[in-house]
Amino acid sequence: MLEVKENTKNKEKNENTVSAENNTIKEVTENSETPEPTKGTQPHELAAKNVSLETIVVNTIMDLGISPSTKGYHYLKDGIMLCLATDDKIPTNKQIYTQLAEMYSSSESAVERAIRHAVKSGWPRHSDNLAYMIFKHTLQSKFDVPTNSVFFTTVSEWIRVYRNSNL
Repeated sequence: MLEVKENTKNKEKNENTVSAENNTIKEVTENSETPEPTKGTQPHELAAKNVSLETIVVNTIMDLGISPSTKGYHYLKDGIMLCLATDDKIPTNKQIYTQLAEMYSSSESAVERAIRHAVKSGWPRHSDNLAYMIFKHTLQSKFDVPTNSVFFTTVSEWIRVYRNSNL
């Protein structure tokens, strides 16, 4: 009988804790401001709103179907940021892979493979209009998947052109 009372007390205590947590979550959700959605927004529109370069890169990559849950997404994001950081010419893939491997304490081949996987697995989910605007005639058909070097160079140049045209 004593055990049943203790179990009942513990159960009530757990229910009170859960309801308190739910109230806290509701308060945070109700009080937090939701940011404006930027899905499908073009880089030149974001640049006009003074949005950070990283936000433009993230929105572009996600609109091209790359999932943030893959390692390659983070490599792509940072690799494109590296390409945009150089004023001269875009670095070669070898240079990008080397820098990313050092940043993430990984090997160059692992970085290259993760990027290839992210592009290949995300490509079926891409926005057709955005893909056409960015890649235009660099792909042979609408079913082609861009290589890593084409992805880096084309996306970074496209963001650079649109961003600079509206500053």
